[in-house]
Amino acid sequence: MTKHLGFHNKFKKACIATKIISNWPLIIVDKLGIKKKFYYRIRNTNIKLCCRSKSSDINEAVVIFTGEEYPIKHINLENNAIVIDLGGNIGLFSIYLLHNNPLKNIRIITLEPFEKNTLILQENIRINNITQIKIIQKACTDIDGTVNIDTSVRPDAIFVSRTGNKNVESIKLSSLAKQENLPTIDLLKMDIEGSEYDIFEEDYAFIRDNVKKIIMEYHNISEDKNYKYIAKKISNDFLIEHIYDAYSAGVLVATRK
Repeated sequence: MTKHLGFHNKFKKACIATKIISNWPLIIVDKLGIKKKFYYRIRNTNIKLCCRSKSSDINEAVVIFTGEEYPIKHINLENNAIVIDLGGNIGLFSIYLLHNNPLKNIRIITLEPFEKNTLILQENIRINNITQIKIIQKACTDIDGTVNIDTSVRPDAIFVSRTGNKNVESIKLSSLAKQENLPTIDLLKMDIEGSEYDIFEEDYAFIRDNVKKIIMEYHNISEDKNYKYIAKKISNDFLIEHIYDAYSAGVLVATRK
């Protein structure tokens, strides 16, 4: 998700990138596809990021590290917090969250079903010497079993589909919590390209009773799967705040009452 930051404007996009990425000239070479991957540095930090060339990786990194999609005030956690990152992609959100919660003992479980994303996620954890992130290579949906994902789209837009071209393991949120012995989830992050509706349908009782805060990208897919559905589902139990809202998608924060 980039349009809400003005990233549709190429000049503005370039200006924002130079403010976030200290070795930003690499982006020019990146887009030429001369090498398979590049290592970027986040300005004024020790963070290094491995990104695939000619992909959406660096674009997503810039979006997340502006702090506009996931404002710092919404990810400021207490010590010993437990975080579930659904749709981990290459680890950008989890790394961003840890950077903004220094000196805290935070446990993160990141789910990413696509192996090619997971390999870059593992590399980003390694080069940043991170020990608090556990990777599970599964999709989180409404079933424990297997699902199909469509990998013909951008790596950050892969979604669960009956006609998808790749079969992957799937786990329900409640099953994940039981498996990892998580009585409470302090922050549930979801960026799962429409599967949020399956999770709310199957596991809302678990979410209501065990999740303190949700930060999520939602997708307006149809008359039955849109923001109105989410609001109706959770508004009795959670206070909802919009970070961004548009025709096709949005980002919201929901805090348990």
